[in-house]
Amino acid sequence: MQLRWWGHTIFAAGYSAVAAVTVLLLALFRPQTDPVVIVLAGAVVVLAGGLIHEVVTRRATERKLLERQMRMRQAYEDLVDMILKLKPPKPKAETAPKAETPEAGEEAPPAPPQPSEPPPRRAQAKTPRPPASYTPPAEPPLSPADLETVAMIREALAEDRVEAFLQPIVSLPARKHRFFEVLSRIRLADGALILPERYLALAERERLLPAIDELCLVRAIELIRETDRRHHAIGFFCNLSASTLGDGVFHSRFLGGGGDPHNLGAKLVFELSQRDLTAELTAPLSVVAELAGVGFRFSMDRVERLDIDIAALVRHQVHYLKLNCDFFIRSETRSAVMDLRRRLEGQPVDLIVEKIETERQLLDLEDLGLEFAQGYLFGEPRLSRRSV
Repeated sequence: MQLRWWGHTIFAAGYSAVAAVTVLLLALFRPQTDPVVIVLAGAVVVLAGGLIHEVVTRRATERKLLERQMRMRQAYEDLVDMILKLKPPKPKAETAPKAETPEAGEEAPPAPPQPSEPPPRRAQAKTPRPPASYTPPAEPPLSPADLETVAMIREALAEDRVEAFLQPIVSLPARKHRFFEVLSRIRLADGALILPERYLALAERERLLPAIDELCLVRAIELIRETDRRHHAIGFFCNLSASTLGDGVFHSRFLGGGGDPHNLGAKLVFELSQRDLTAELTAPLSVVAELAGVGFRFSMDRVERLDIDIAALVRHQVHYLKLNCDFFIRSETRSAVMDLRRRLEGQPVDLIVEKIETERQLLDLEDLGLEFAQGYLFGEPRLSRRSV
């Protein structure tokens, strides 16, 4: 077990006391001994105690690093298993439209004429014309640039090149770091980074977003454990998508045991978009209710509409609401924001104003008494390290 600061103090005080006793005993029972020899004897005892102290500390540190390596390896193996299960959906073969059975009293429609002989090979090579009832796919085909981006995402996932960046969320007016938001970045083989604006929509379409969210969650859990050991009172926001909430691996990790498996609820805040927290998406909301039942809290971001149901936020354990600072600054939305601000009074929901980049923007918000803020003014996203 690793010694804490008071353990080191007691250990050092112990062998220092032994050295002092040694010097005292030699002075009392061997008065003829040279004082220099007596002092050297005490120094030898202190040196021996210091060496033992160093050996014990090094072994404890090595044991800690080994345990951490095993935890990280297990998390990595879990993620590799999950990534290997992510296969692109197979295209469904088009089936001929099913013939409708006429009801009683109705006359069956005439059957289409059957060809007397199979068409020649040249005709078969042509693309068949779709039937009149054919409906085009909801999503257009990907462009060559998008296909290249999807390939880069898959390669980065396979080679564990999804990086976690941290951006601080500060309390106002002191600007003290209270939380960090964990943001994902895709690193290419040449070291360049792809920002979420380029790959998030494509990753969600290709069912790759759960794997990205899982990697960021693993890093957030590592950071929470590390800050707990250092007794740092800091929390972490981690983004989730509706597809991640419905993912079986995520569900089994956080809800399979019937409770919070890592006691993370006090420091981990799941962040979902306003669209994913709307009442129409019943599946994500059911998972949100399960997570809230075991102690997790939530934040709503990417807000587009200000007609927010505050009672629904409280019911779903949404404790934080993120709004773009433009909502406060633009004249056409400022009155709606102030109304929302009044409705939040007395509710367990804190407002976080994000995307603050200049002192002027912060000055325009100074008279609102805001609790939290986020943006480049307080710190740009930085690559997470092993300490915070």
